[in-house]
Amino acid sequence: MSEDRDMPAPEMEGRDGMAAEYVLGTLPLPDRLEAERLIASDPSFAALVDAWTARLAPLNDDYAAIPPPPGVLGRTEARLFPVAAEKPARWRFWLGALGGVALAVLAAFALLPVLGPAPVIPTVTATLRGEGQPLIVSARYDATSQRLSVRRNEGPGAGQGNDYQLWLIPAGQAPVPLGLIREADLTIELASLPAGTTLAVSLEPAGGSPTGQPTGPVLISTVIPEA
Repeated sequence: MSEDRDMPAPEMEGRDGMAAEYVLGTLPLPDRLEAERLIASDPSFAALVDAWTARLAPLNDDYAAIPPPPGVLGRTEARLFPVAAEKPARWRFWLGALGGVALAVLAAFALLPVLGPAPVIPTVTATLRGEGQPLIVSARYDATSQRLSVRRNEGPGAGQGNDYQLWLIPAGQAPVPLGLIREADLTIELASLPAGTTLAVSLEPAGGSPTGQPTGPVLISTVIPEA
């Protein structure tokens, strides 16, 4: 222990005592204000304060600094400066919001290579032919517009009192009439054209089959292949 700590306690009298108590922080407020006035105006009193500060400073070496509990600083600032204390909270809110937007943008860019471009739905084309038949019909299905376009490319017309009728035959199901193939192209609204579906053309009475099912010979057909 230093010599200063072994010295007897000083007598707290007069100017010397005031300087010591000022350093210790034990002066009443009026005396403390007077001491501060003397420090600013009286060099000899200021020297006494400096001497007591140097003499008592080693006492702090025996005590480790203790951090205040969490939240003390914030509560103190809020109590002393209520308006200023609100600003950090607002900034934290906006920084948090901007941080959330930045994360969302980064996440979106991170997903781009994974998601990739939207898949392109293929266009299906098919040609309806029959063995020994001069009739050839082409079909084109656009899955984007969900339209099936059909055209008679070769072969004679159906003849007086007859029509060529187009049929959609899903795998394992009954034929569904789609329309009559005449001189002009035939366009049909169609939700889908799955692989394995059969397109066929039959010869029917003028105006089409009266039963909703093929009644005449099936002249040409094709099966939609896998895309």
